[in-house]
Amino acid sequence: MESIYIELQKLGFSQYECKAYIGLLKNSPVTGYEVSKRTGVPRSMIYEVLGKLLDKGAIYVVPSEPVKYSPIPAKDLIQRLRKSFEETFDILEQQLPSIESERETDVIWNIRSHE
Repeated sequence: MESIYIELQKLGFSQYECKAYIGLLKNSPVTGYEVSKRTGVPRSMIYEVLGKLLDKGAIYVVPSEPVKYSPIPAKDLIQRLRKSFEETFDILEQQLPSIESERETDVIWNIRSHE
């Protein structure tokens, strides 16, 4: 399980976000309290963590009383992240070279002869 956390962290997930998402994959839909209880994410942090997962599009809210959370399927999350990173790389490939060519080059002439 630790290797999955490491790989998700490489993609921008915090350790708590990893635990919450994996916990939701195992059991859902569940309340924030239940996510905290099952995953070890502190209750004081769980709603902030769930909010970040919502912002990343990794989970969604199940309208109920009380509110419950459910993950998007792992395959969909991977596709979404892959597409997002590919778009980012495409933009950087287009824009970074133009910045690189803008730098000023200082030329120093070294003359070794009087002729």
